[in-house]
Amino acid sequence: MKADHISAIEKIVASVAYINGVYEQLEKAVECRPESPVAKAMYALVDPCLIMLSEKIGDKDDWLRWFVWDNGCGKHGCSASASSASKMRRIKTVSDLVKIIDASGRKPKLRKQKT
Repeated sequence: MKADHISAIEKIVASVAYINGVYEQLEKAVECRPESPVAKAMYALVDPCLIMLSEKIGDKDDWLRWFVWDNGCGKHGCSASASSASKMRRIKTVSDLVKIIDASGRKPKLRKQKT
């Protein structure tokens, strides 16, 4: 994967992690809920940006969105594999994510699993 693509992934993952942190503070301070207008506004552009970046980097299997939403930007340490023949590995960092995106571009099937 190109260095500028990796840099873009790092920036968007850091931005989402920042938004998540701010949301957690709001949740504690004023009991902000996910369905509130404030929470919706905070996250409104995240998914469209993830989709655009996925298209730019050739992430046809939607790994970036999985990493951000299901794997909590790596915080959950979910395991995944680029194909049914590949070993499951924990995906905790952007580096781990890049490896699986690159591998899935070369292999036909994928598995995603929470641990």
